[in-house]
Amino acid sequence: MIWCLLAMPAAAASCVAVDHDRIVAADVAAAIPGFASIAPDATLGFAPLAGARRLITGRELAAFAKREGVPLDTPAAGVCVERAAAPLTAERVAAGIRTALGADDARIEVLDFSREPAPAGEIVFPAAGLLLNPARTDGSAFWRGYVKYDGQHTLAVWARIRVLARRDMVAARHEIALGRKIERGDLEIVSRELFPSPAYVSDPAVAAGSIALKNIAAGELLTGRAFETAPEVDKGDVVRVTATSGAAQITFDAIAEGRGRKGERILLLNPESHKTFHGVVAGVRCANVVSGS
Repeated sequence: MIWCLLAMPAAAASCVAVDHDRIVAADVAAAIPGFASIAPDATLGFAPLAGARRLITGRELAAFAKREGVPLDTPAAGVCVERAAAPLTAERVAAGIRTALGADDARIEVLDFSREPAPAGEIVFPAAGLLLNPARTDGSAFWRGYVKYDGQHTLAVWARIRVLARRDMVAARHEIALGRKIERGDLEIVSRELFPSPAYVSDPAVAAGSIALKNIAAGELLTGRAFETAPEVDKGDVVRVTATSGAAQITFDAIAEGRGRKGERILLLNPESHKTFHGVVAGVRCANVVSGS
């Protein structure tokens, strides 16, 4: 079957709107009365994607009717077909946002959203599409999502929103300098009304013992970008070194000249010989040295 993709001006004649993924005889029966005698679910072909229009030519329609055993008495005119669509509503967008957040107590205000007509289907707002500045306290954000229809197709949508919900979050009790190890006493739990984002830390144990990646101001809410897990070996640590050479193995203490994580190579100082050597971090304040490696 030959399909023609149309780029039609706004003033073009209206098309037959279908709300499913295939065009069937019942869809065009109103435009071509002879099709009323054909089985309603007889398939002419695939429906166009959202935002597109297709033309089934008169010749194709006549051939289809003949195959279905219902020859047309008069030549059929071509039929324009498009996907049924309607403008989004703030209510529909808000429902998609609430589902994405999983926060029944959140107050959601839809400030603006995409106005292009969209097909019926599920509105999905994935975490990757959320643009949120944690420094903002008014709960505003921009979220890119899509309408999923026919089980496999999507149409991009967006929304500018304000969402607020009261949550207990972890904040800095006082200023924490860049590179400093964060202690439990540096943190406190505060109750704030904010955008309920998983980016905020809600358990002090997640941050305690980590290293600050930035200067954290007093009262600032912590996010995962503000710190990193402390390395197994830090500069100045006394490191238990296991040195292996063939079947022989000895252990001794050395001083770390830098920091490193498990599996990383670091420089160590032998406090007796005052010579430096390299080892591989094996665990918390532990390193291995293999002769000839």
